[in-house]
Amino acid sequence: MEEKKIIVTIDKTKVELQSNNPNIKNLVEKILDQDEKFDFNNIEIECSDDNFDKDSFKKIIVDSVFEFKKQLIIEEKDNNDKIEKIEKEKKNNE
Repeated sequence: MEEKKIIVTIDKTKVELQSNNPNIKNLVEKILDQDEKFDFNNIEIECSDDNFDKDSFKKIIVDSVFEFKKQLIIEEKDNNDKIEKIEKEKKNNE
């Protein structure tokens, strides 16, 4: 099977993936580099294969980014709650 190129453009930076062996690390790093205000609905997908479902691939990326960010927010809140609890206990023990 011929290797296809998938190009994801995020904030004017292109990340090239190979269809048979995509290096997702570069894509994830570029996603993490983005400002929290960046709208991931604005990413662009190109592919050398006309049959490649670019819309579905984009949806997977965007949904994954939003889920990842949601999880980070939950973890941050949990960590802040734990820190607050520890600080209260420390203050009460003084």
